[in-house]
Amino acid sequence: MPQAITAERPPIIGVWQARSLIALMDRFYSDPKNQAAYEKWKAERERQNEHT
Repeated sequence: MPQAITAERPPIIGVWQARSLIALMDRFYSDPKNQAAYEKWKAERERQNEHT
């Protein structure tokens, strides 16, 4: 179960870190080659999850 976020237990990443990660992901996934590789990986993962 996830731990509660408190003053003693701050979030794992901050807002600016999350925004930077989103910007990086947007740049990565804007490349059609990367999109195709991701879709292939996602389909394979869904097939594996159906068998477990």
